[in-house]
Amino acid sequence: MRFLSILSVSVLLSSCSKFTVAQFHLRDRQMAIQNVDAIKAETKYRFGNAVSSQEYRDKLGQYYVCRWSTSIADDQRGTVVVELNYRQAKTGQEIQSKSQEVSARKGKVEFAITGDEYLQRGKVLAWQAEVKQNGRVLASEQSFLWE
Repeated sequence: MRFLSILSVSVLLSSCSKFTVAQFHLRDRQMAIQNVDAIKAETKYRFGNAVSSQEYRDKLGQYYVCRWSTSIADDQRGTVVVELNYRQAKTGQEIQSKSQEVSARKGKVEFAITGDEYLQRGKVLAWQAEVKQNGRVLASEQSFLWE
C-alpha cells in the first residue's frame, strides 16, 4: 500500500511538470526598438497589423500562453478547460477569471488582458492557471504572489 501511494504522488507531480505558462507584458510601442531580438519579434507579433493609435492602444497589456502535454489529460479525445485567474493593480483582492474549453490534444491556449481591461484595471499582479478535465485539476501553475 505504501508503494502505491508513493507511485500516485510521483505520477501527479510528473503530469504537472508538463504544464507551462509564458508571459509577455506589452507596455508601449517603444519596445519594438529594443536590441533584444526576442522582444522585438514578440512585440511585432503582438502589434500585428495595427495602424492607428487606437489599434496600438487596444493591444497594450499582458499576454499569457498556456501549454500542456497531451499526456496530462485522462481522456485525450475529450476536452479540457484551461482557466486563468488573476488580480489586477486597481481591483484590490477581486479575482478576475478567463477560461477556454479546448480539445485535450491541442496543447496551447492564449489569454490576453489588453485594451480598456488593462488600462483601466491596471497590470496583473498575481495569477494562477489551471488545466481541468471533468471538474478535476490536472495541472496548475501560479505566480509567486498568488495566494
